[in-house]
Formats: sequence, structure tokens, C-alpha cells
Amino acid sequence: MAARLDAARARLLDVAVPGSILDLIVQRIAGAGVRSLRADLAVVRGTRALAALEGAASVDASHVEAVLPLALAHRLTTRPRSAPPEPQQPPRTPDQSDDAREPHDVAPERVFTPVDVVAPRLVIEQGSRRGGNSSESAAALNGAAIGVRQASDPRELDVRATILHAVTRTGSARLRRDDLHERVRAPHAGTRYVFIVDSSGSHAVADRMRLVKGAVGGLLETTHGRRDEVVVIVCRGGAASVLVEPTPLLDEVQRALESLPTGGRTPLAHALELAATYVTDAAVLVLVTDGHANVATATDDPWADALAAAGAIRCPALVIDSEGDRHATGRPRDLAAAMRGTCVRLANLDDASVLHLIRDVS
Repeated sequence: MAARLDAARARLLDVAVPGSILDLIVQRIAGAGVRSLRADLAVVRGTRALAALEGAASVDASHVEAVLPLALAHRLTTRPRSAPPEPQQPPRTPDQSDDAREPHDVAPERVFTPVDVVAPRLVIEQGSRRGGNSSESAAALNGAAIGVRQASDPRELDVRATILHAVTRTGSARLRRDDLHERVRAPHAGTRYVFIVDSSGSHAVADRMRLVKGAVGGLLETTHGRRDEVVVIVCRGGAASVLVEPTPLLDEVQRALESLPTGGRTPLAHALELAATYVTDAAVLVLVTDGHANVATATDDPWADALAAAGAIRCPALVIDSEGDRHATGRPRDLAAAMRGTCVRLANLDDASVLHLIRDVS
């Protein structure tokens, strides 16, 4: 590495920055709402340095994409949440679908500022999705008690709630099976939240990406605990990518989300396959998508590949349905069913203060 750095320094002044790349840098920084020439200069210098390190003769778009988050992250935190209005989109004809309006493979990328979204707190409960007895012993239960629920065969009996139910029902403390209640406990160890954020071109329609970013930020603020960590996987372009590796730092995640561009195709199957590699025994997956998969991985059918990848997920899952009201397909609900998870419409996210997800322990 030392030798590569020496060689890069020697060739740095010979690396060209084409005019088209300068235009791209200006457009991307202005689109992010940053009004500082220092940001432009930082990106130009950074892209030249990266190109020199890679041995390239000139800067290209891939160098710009790599450097932009590094140059913009700290600048985005000091600006107000509101941003200048985005350029008006062309009017939509009655027979035009979301995908037709925003051609994913040619539409320019845009950076949308998140809006504030009231989001519920996610509570992970230990239990079985299929009913019946759990093989988990009482000694294995941990975490703070967060509530009680009626259970004909409780794993951990809550005596007070059980007796109270019997007395309220019959006036006697004589118990029947339908009086039994069990304690509900939250996981004691930290949780890994694996977020898949669909930032493909279809989310540019009606500026839906503002709501998507706001929803992810809201969930993080209400749910993230001191021992938790977050992974963010981005679904856009020809393949999914990891935007943020596992980290406990919420500020880092928020900065990365704010500068995340929107545009391109929807590699949903690849995003789910990539997310599966980050799933642990303490993981929770949150997928924000409109379900418009159009990049295949294993077959010629992108949607079938996405359903298969969703079915392979083995952790509590929440799907936030970000489809528009027009031409809705219902595919986010199908994804949630494949993952045995919960589906909530993005527009209805603030209807509940708490969302309960079940961790299968049977």
C-alpha cells in the first residue's frame, strides 16, 4: 500500500478531469442541497486521488460515486431538513405506470432530502409463528418483561395477570386454562437491524423517496437501543450494495441515507440475498420497497427470484409498502408473506405507536 500511495502521488497531476465529470459533480452537489464551492473542490480532489490510486488516466463516474458520500456526509448534517423544491416532473398520462414514467436504466439520479415521518417502535417478542409448544426452556428466557398475553400453554406464567383474569371473569381465584397468561420479554442482547432501502427510479415518482428516507430515520430514532447495531443495504442500479456496514452509530447511518441518490433499476432479489448474509440470531430485517423488481439473479423472472430470496430470510421481518396508490400491485404484501413477516403501508406507518414482531423459537 505504501508503494501504491507513492506511485499515486507521482501520477496525481497527470490525471485528467473531463468537463463532463465536472458537470456531473456540480449537478450532484447542487441536487443534494449543498451550497458550498468547498464541496465541489473536495470532490474534484478526491476523485483525482482515487483515480491516481487505481492507476486510471482520467476520472470517471465511478470515482465520483465513491467520493461523493465522503465529501457530503458532514455537510448535510448542518443544513435544514427542508430543501429547495425539486424540478417539476412532466405530466402523467392516464395509461402511464410508475415504471413507465421513470425509466430506471436511463433516468438521471437525484438526491432527495428526507422528511420527518412519525414511526412506531419495533418490539421483538419471543414466540412461535406456528403455535404449539416452544422447546425453549424457562432458563433460556431473558430480557426485560414488556407485557403479558393470554396463552393456553404459557412458557413463563404471569401469576398476577392469570389470577386477575379469573377473578374478573368469575369472582373466584379458581383457574381454568383460558385464564392463563404468560410474560412477554424483549430480547436481552442487542439487536441487529438490517435495513433494505429501495432507492430505485420508481421512488422518484411524486418524490416518494423523501418519505422512504424519513420512515427509515423515524424507525431508527424510536427503536435503536444502546446495544443495537444497524446495517443498511441499498437496492438500486444493476446490483444491490451495502451502504453502511454494521454500526451502532445512528449519526453515521442518517448521514449516509441523506446523501443516498435515487435512480436506476430495482435489484430486489440481490438485495434480499445480500441481506441474508447479515442475518444473525438477533437480527431483524426491515425492507422498504414498492416491489417493482426488474433485475433477475437466478432465473429470467426478477419477481420469482425476489420471492425465493425473501423465503430464505430467517428472522423477524417488517415490509414497509411504498407503492403509490395508482397501479398498486400488492407485491410488498407478498414479500412479507414469503418472509412470514408484517407488512405496513408507508402512508399508515404512524397509525400505531408500537409494532410487535415475532422471533420464532420453536
